[in-house]
Amino acid sequence: MSGAMPLRADTIVVPARQLSDRSDNLVAVEQQWDGLVVCHGRNGMVQWTVAVERPGPHYLHFRYASGEPRPLELSINGARQPGLILQPATGGFFTGDLAWKTHGPFELNAGENMIRVATPNLMPHLASLVVSESARNPAEQAFADLFPAPVDLAGPIDADIAATRVQLRRLLPGVESLLFVKRYTFQSSHYYTDFIDGCKRFGGNLCLVSLADGSVKELVPELSHGIFGRYDLSYDALRIVFHWKESIGVGFRIWEVGIDGRGLRQLTFPPADEAARIAKYKLAGGTTYLHHTDDIHPCYLPDGGICFASTRCEYGILCDGADKLTTTVLYRMAGDGSRIEQLSNNSVSESAPSVIRLAK
Repeated sequence: MSGAMPLRADTIVVPARQLSDRSDNLVAVEQQWDGLVVCHGRNGMVQWTVAVERPGPHYLHFRYASGEPRPLELSINGARQPGLILQPATGGFFTGDLAWKTHGPFELNAGENMIRVATPNLMPHLASLVVSESARNPAEQAFADLFPAPVDLAGPIDADIAATRVQLRRLLPGVESLLFVKRYTFQSSHYYTDFIDGCKRFGGNLCLVSLADGSVKELVPELSHGIFGRYDLSYDALRIVFHWKESIGVGFRIWEVGIDGRGLRQLTFPPADEAARIAKYKLAGGTTYLHHTDDIHPCYLPDGGICFASTRCEYGILCDGADKLTTTVLYRMAGDGSRIEQLSNNSVSESAPSVIRLAK
């Protein structure tokens, strides 16, 4: 088979995309999910044909990604096997979340065998399959070129960074620390779709870096599993408002926390009729926009309110039919998240509001 490794007899390595049968809603190479095998919607099925030299017990080693438990039913040569497989979540749905899981042993025939997984619910995202006589996966590095590990961009403090820190202290006398967001780079198709198709890697924080010694303090460790977006510092420099996304399938919401990391609170929530909106517009199938609304780009206002951009308006991008109801326009709310009202009525996306203070 394509990509097979030179291993001992009865070790078969199969890329998950090399299918012999599948359901109509399955995509064998889904680029928006890092090239993994993805089933859009429910009632998914995939099947592989594996040629075995010797009959007898074999183990199945699956490499998959799943941000939530999505167990599968396993059938071998048409016979449903007891129990469920691939039950644990791996932390996410992208290649950086891939993990191996072994099941077996199962009796296989000499020659071709049909291995099928199916579910009436949602399916995890599959990368590769190894069939072997060993309970220990002998080919964990199979297809590493198809799904490389994420690059760690963090490194030690070098002379240039140390010099930059010194220069910043000169340029900003009296400033002890800088506020910044730590996250993976958005991987969006357009700059204005960061919140739609740009959220592939979760994890990060809202942080303060000390200009004195370079130490970093994470302000919101309880939200470190999500994605932090744009933030704004209050006029008295005591509070931070920011937008945050917990996982795939839910929208960004506006949060606030004190500069000391205390007083964390959520300011915006999904509309009460969010589920009805999804059902009405059928956004839950065939698109990465699996929820319905996002609240992003918060900005403090001089009167104590907060301005932000949101898709609550239910407008669409005319030049891209795939971006259903994803136009963002400006809203405002009270400082406690109440009294949300729409400010603008544009047909294209508005984002990143800011307050300009005019000199007299």
